Order: sequence, then structure tokens, then C-alpha cells
Amino acid sequence: MTNPHDADKLHAMSLQLDALMRRVEERDDSLRELHSRVSELEADLRHADRELGLEYISGPNGGLVLEAPPSVSGRVLWWEAVNAAALEWLRDVAEPPGPNWERIDAYIRGSQGLGWSLAAVKPGHTKEYTQNGQFAWCGAFAAHCLGAAGLKASIRKSVMPSCYRLWEFVRRGKDSRCVPLEEVQPGDVLVVGRANGTGKTWGDHITLIRERYEAGSGEIQTYEGNSVGPGPHGGTREGVIKRSRPLVGKGRTYVAKYAVRFAVEDRG
Repeated sequence: MTNPHDADKLHAMSLQLDALMRRVEERDDSLRELHSRVSELEADLRHADRELGLEYISGPNGGLVLEAPPSVSGRVLWWEAVNAAALEWLRDVAEPPGPNWERIDAYIRGSQGLGWSLAAVKPGHTKEYTQNGQFAWCGAFAAHCLGAAGLKASIRKSVMPSCYRLWEFVRRGKDSRCVPLEEVQPGDVLVVGRANGTGKTWGDHITLIRERYEAGSGEIQTYEGNSVGPGPHGGTREGVIKRSRPLVGKGRTYVAKYAVRFAVEDRG
């Protein structure tokens, strides 16, 4: 005759086993979903940079990194900046309190970015970047990406914080760095401004070009910080995004104003 106490123990063990099996199935479902999302992101990255002619190789931890073949790296001086921008976009960086917002502080105060000691230009803000609107960091994002490609720290710190500083840099005997909009390459800096001329003469927003200009398209493809557009998971958000900027437009639409390509001697 079965001991009732033993029967209760067996029943409890059976329930525990069923619960454990359900947890294993849920974990497997989560892993399958994660692997699927990783595959989608890798495909999106390949598609975004296909125009560059870049090749993907295995990184030190099994991840993907971009490698430019000699035929590309010799002509696209700052292709590494586009690689850095693509990786930052995939990090899913959004304004506080969104995901990975701490990266914004690294763009402003980090050694690869502007290298400023403060992430604020007005009194009353903290040393670190902690709230939306504390710092116009579009140039800081571009500086961080160009820093990965070797742009001198002195140029990043003094030239990249604003459109005005970049404009003055070009005007002070650096005209050779201006590039016709139809000849831009990945890694060039694109400044955009209001189509109706109500914006500033030197432009209103700094972006980084991610693809060669396609003749007749009327648009330049960009990676941008401190802007509104699609993130890696779709949908509209404010943070690090990718989008296109038209060459012409109407009203207050942001259009391409001028492009800058830093020279070989700007590396260091």
C-alpha cells in the first residue's frame, strides 16, 4: 500500500518538474528571439553600408567588425568613422531616460569625442550629461565617430562642438576641406540648415555621411546624434539615428548646406 505522505511528495516533485520544464521552454523561446534579432541587426548593418564596399570580418569576441578593402580605404579617408557611427546606432542610444543615454556623455566628455570637462554650456546643469537639452551634442557624436578614425583631439575639441566653429575652421584658410555635395563620401561631415534661409548662415545641425551620393537621388544618407528619426528597433525616437537629408526643400525643412572632408594631416 502506498504511503500517502510519499504520494504527496511525488506529486509535489512532479509539479516542480513541470514548472522547470516550462521555464526551460520559455528560455529557449527567448534565446531564439534574441538570435533572430541579432541576425536582423547584422543584415541591417550590411545593407546600410553596402554602398561602401566594406567587408565584414569576425571580431575578437565573435562579433562583426568592418574592414575596408584597399580599393576603398585609399579613396574613403574616413570610412572608420562610418563604422563607429553604425555601431553607435546599433547600441540604441536615446535621450534620457531612454536606453544607453550614458553614451551621450562619452561623446561630449570622452577622450574619443570632444574631450570637454563639462557636458553643459549653461549654469545649473550637472557636470555629466543627464537630461535632454543640456547640450547640443550633434557635433559631439560626429567627433566621437571621427575620433575612432584618428581625427586629432585638438580639432575635435575646438572645431566639432558647433556649426559655427566648423564654419569658422573652413573659413580660416581651410577651404580645401569643403566638398561639393554631389561628390561627398562616407565619413564626410554634412551640415544642414533651414531651406527658407531662416536658420544660421553657418548651419543648424551637424551630421555624418554614411553613403556615397547617388546621382539624381536628391538626398544624402546620414548618421546623426541629437536628432529625431529611426533607431535600430524601428519607430521614431530622439538620439542616435540614421536618415536622409534632401539637397533642396521648402519652408523650415532641414536641407544640406555644405560638406567638409578633413584632410590626411588632420589625423594624429
